[in-house]
Amino acid sequence: MTRQQFEELKAEARELHGRTVTFRRAIHEHPELSFAEHETARYVSGQLAAEGISFRPIAGTGILAKIEGRGDLSRCVVLRADMDALPIREQTGLPFASRNEGVMHACGHDMHTACLLGALILLNRRRSEIDGTVFGLFQPGEEVDPGGASLVLAEDPFRDYRVQAVVGEHVGAEIPLGQLGFRPGKYMASGDEVRITVRGRGGHGALPHNLNDPVVAAAALITALQQVVSRNIDSRVPSVLSFGRVIADGATNILPSEVRLEGTFRTMDEVWRAEGKRRIREISAGVAAAYGVEADVDIADGYPCVVNDPELTRRAQRIAAEMWGDERIIPLDLRMTAEDFGYYTERYPSLFFRLGTAGPDGTSGGGLHTGTFNPGEEALDQVSARACFGYHLFHLRMALQIIFQTVCYILSLWNHSYAIRKILHNAAHKKRIMRATQNNGINISVLQHQLVDAFLYEIISSRTICFIGFHDGSPKRTSHATHLNLWPKFRNFHIITLAFNSTFCSQKSHVITLGNSTNYFGSRADNTQNSSAGIQLRNIALLQRT
Repeated sequence: MTRQQFEELKAEARELHGRTVTFRRAIHEHPELSFAEHETARYVSGQLAAEGISFRPIAGTGILAKIEGRGDLSRCVVLRADMDALPIREQTGLPFASRNEGVMHACGHDMHTACLLGALILLNRRRSEIDGTVFGLFQPGEEVDPGGASLVLAEDPFRDYRVQAVVGEHVGAEIPLGQLGFRPGKYMASGDEVRITVRGRGGHGALPHNLNDPVVAAAALITALQQVVSRNIDSRVPSVLSFGRVIADGATNILPSEVRLEGTFRTMDEVWRAEGKRRIREISAGVAAAYGVEADVDIADGYPCVVNDPELTRRAQRIAAEMWGDERIIPLDLRMTAEDFGYYTERYPSLFFRLGTAGPDGTSGGGLHTGTFNPGEEALDQVSARACFGYHLFHLRMALQIIFQTVCYILSLWNHSYAIRKILHNAAHKKRIMRATQNNGINISVLQHQLVDAFLYEIISSRTICFIGFHDGSPKRTSHATHLNLWPKFRNFHIITLAFNSTFCSQKSHVITLGNSTNYFGSRADNTQNSSAGIQLRNIALLQRT
């Protein structure tokens, strides 16, 4: 996207601000709980139809919109917004306050939906400039298990597409108005719901010696379970176990026969997540046995961690900084809150960012999940961020593609390793290459100092996908391309096998085209395949799309 296109998009977003505010207020005024978003879905459908944007139902009360651009329509970007509200009584006093008693958009999903509607309108106007397909996913049921995202993916709506990115946002009640927050890698915790029922023999509170008191047992269990986090996991791994609901339905002089505990278990590590749930069950059984009661443990598997694709996130940051300036971009801390967007990050390269909505006092009313939450509507000007990400993020499927796009031309260098090293030492190229290689387990210093004499660079256009697989030649190892069964999608396939020798920097490379060995490049008299010489085999696969 050119600077002119940036500015045009921003100008169009500003012109659309009034409509986006109208969208938000209409949705805010008629909130609906999870998986009951019928009126919201009808409203969204009406706005899409008015703009000539195609759509269909998904996940019951959700809506999946589609904008087809040009070129390869199998490549797609998915822009997601959640639509459900919370069981909270609104206390803002706004003229467009909730008309549904006890239900409120207290988590900003009305803002998310309005932003996505605005972004789709902008993108639909520019559909002839989009190289691929844009999906607008209006998702139901983010606030409750099993999470609307899991139901969306159960339908596998993108099975015929190559998803380049899934993009979601969330309002940031503590972030200054209009700022955008990003965090590459792990960002939000998994979230599992823990329910424990402690059963004993209740009766008169004056005769506890004749009873098996489940209240005392439940109190001991809550205390004992705190060691799940404090004594079982490395303190450097973010993890929390909290119980927010304890129901002992007795009286001042009546001990109930049953106590119910409800809480949440959250972490940033999927291996420890499984282990932690096992420890909850073990400790519960042990405490119950000690107190002579029973403890039934039910742990509902909730949302997985939200893990942002590192290169995708950094690219989005650069886009946002170019549009609004570096001062509008802020880094985000880890959050122990959970989001069903984690289901998308498990399956596709994804980005989840924050949109600042705090006013001059540094708050958005009472904050998220409160009856006084009131985000600043000026933030809706940032709908262009969604649109811009949707416009730009088609070419980010492979981080290593950056290497080749930076070079931009063929270098068939057989005995000119100096020229290659010169390119790698170029500051601009090196920065981009470092960014790509660090996330893919490749040591840049090895590339610089052990680079073989023969290397091949291919012209890589925006329509080329690159795989680089570094392998040891073991028959048990396969290339990324083999693993993903991608052969039918490419017309040209090359594997370049390179032999490194740190002492002699000698090499032999050959090209295999569609499985047939064709020729050798740059062999030298001192070249050897002798393992004693410390030669290591590495494969590079360049795949050009049909």
